[in-house]
Amino acid sequence: MPHRSLIGSRVRDRRLSLSLSQRQLAQAIGISPSYLNLIEHGKRGIGAGLLTRLADALGADAAVLQAAEDNALIARLAAITPDTAEPVEAIVDRFPVWSRQIAAQADEIAELTQDKAALTERAQYDPALAAALHDVLSIVTSIRSTASILVDGAGDPEWEARFHANIYNDSKRLAQMSQALVEYLDGTRAAQDQVSDAPDPIETRIDRIEVDRAMHRVGSDPAAVAKVLGVGLADAMIAMAGHTDADLPQMGLAACDGAGVMTHYQPCDGFMMARMRGACPLWPLFQALQQPGRPMRHVVAMTGGQSPRLTCYTVADRYEAATFDASAAIRSVMLVVADAPSAAAQTVGPGCATCAAQDCAARREAPRLRL
Repeated sequence: MPHRSLIGSRVRDRRLSLSLSQRQLAQAIGISPSYLNLIEHGKRGIGAGLLTRLADALGADAAVLQAAEDNALIARLAAITPDTAEPVEAIVDRFPVWSRQIAAQADEIAELTQDKAALTERAQYDPALAAALHDVLSIVTSIRSTASILVDGAGDPEWEARFHANIYNDSKRLAQMSQALVEYLDGTRAAQDQVSDAPDPIETRIDRIEVDRAMHRVGSDPAAVAKVLGVGLADAMIAMAGHTDADLPQMGLAACDGAGVMTHYQPCDGFMMARMRGACPLWPLFQALQQPGRPMRHVVAMTGGQSPRLTCYTVADRYEAATFDASAAIRSVMLVVADAPSAAAQTVGPGCATCAAQDCAARREAPRLRL
């Protein structure tokens, strides 16, 4: 329904522009002057037949008097400014151009807010982007430190030459990293190779088809899958991460050696890390190293309201090298299953430099990006 006050004010404005009295117009359309007065003040509705007669008597288009398109504008402004002192209908009627400008600006603000939220999410969870931003900030900090020494006065010409060389080299690195970052944001493959050096997933000799069949039979529990396949738990987890069945949950994988050095990494939705730094998402992996042979299970979620819950299965085991008299080595493997468990989740972040978890007891540094 069109707003009565808008139609009434348009009828009144049109009548006055034609120098017609309420009595003259009322007689022309077959209603009483008092009823027309109520219409012009927005206190009575107008049916389709009466609207047509009014439009004919005023020499106007009925659609112009009705102006149904203003209903959406009125609703939009009412949502933006619900507590205006003057009725929204009156504002739209008196200032139509400004009203449309306000609505357009509100839409633009909403779009920018959405873009900011998307960029914040990406900065927090995109491992390549987080690593690149960390590098840029580190280089900028280095240049600033060197420049402050020069400003204070190094004194020795030889030392000043070294400082100038350091600034020059850091500037070159900053330019290269910035270019790589721009190319990465543009989606080029070359940039992804420059800003991300995550290891490749572990290769396994277990038949993929057998793995898929086992998972369809017993689910995503690595212990059950390992029993069906007749292999070790770590090997089963590695094989499960490489499944290609769209009906099965998406899975990620991470592995490290006994020294905690990352050897393999495969991301999945909700599980990402910033290259080799800030390995907060990997704490279950490192925890398993402390108790070799003991399988562990944790429910985690990355910081952010939209991050899904993940189940992390971890185990550390010893394996022999393929030579005689070689020492046994230890590895820790973590399978990340995007199965949205209902259990409460432990919050983890991509790394201190870009993590939004302000109250984390394990934080080593203040966030360098204010997102």
